[in-house]
Amino acid sequence: DDRTDQPVDVLAMRPGLVLAIETGWQPGSDYRGGNWIWVYDPALDGLFYYAHNNAVAVTPGQWVGAGDRLAEVGRSGFNAYK
Repeated sequence: DDRTDQPVDVLAMRPGLVLAIETGWQPGSDYRGGNWIWVYDPALDGLFYYAHNNAVAVTPGQWVGAGDRLAEVGRSGFNAYK
């Protein structure tokens, strides 16, 4: 966290299919990982997990390219940094 409180985009590392998202996390929730995204990359036959997001910008079933915006990074920092 660079402590600027400015939005920072989370970008896809590889192209792939958005398999699942979570958008129900709220500050203070016992649920760990925040708002997350799972992307399947068929070329690598691998899954990429993007967690601790403030706002998710993709939907399940959506194809994303490398470098596409997936989300905005979370800034609560309560669990990661005191």
